[in-house]
Amino acid sequence: MSIRLNYQQSALRVCLDSAEDGAFRGRILSLRLSAPINFFDITDFISQVDALLDVQKFPQAFQRIRSFTDKNSPHVPAVLSKEDMLSSEDVQAALGSAATFMLQIFSRQNASWQGAIDWLDGSERQRFSSTLELLKLVDNRLRQL
Repeated sequence: MSIRLNYQQSALRVCLDSAEDGAFRGRILSLRLSAPINFFDITDFISQVDALLDVQKFPQAFQRIRSFTDKNSPHVPAVLSKEDMLSSEDVQAALGSAATFMLQIFSRQNASWQGAIDWLDGSERQRFSSTLELLKLVDNRLRQL
């Protein structure tokens, strides 16, 4: 049985465990996953999230990546049935040592992401129109801590 994702289930909880000199590492949890995804730097974060979006086709990319060779994308523990989902309690309980936020990606246009960040400290929602803008928002927040 395949799963259908709704607006709330599409959110990714990003737990930043360390942020030093603009580099961050942490974990991603979501009802979209069967296990947390660990990332070790910005590049790893982007490639893991992009692989998850590609596997689940949500949101679908507006451009198709074409290549002469097979693309080796990272293996992500994407959920394909409701039985494999992480529990809602596990996702809600996860916190990062440096910061925690909910990431919602609404679309993938122009080979980039568009969406919003909800910081769990009560700050107002921040929207972004590109992956670079998302990274700048996260970096600015980490510099304020």
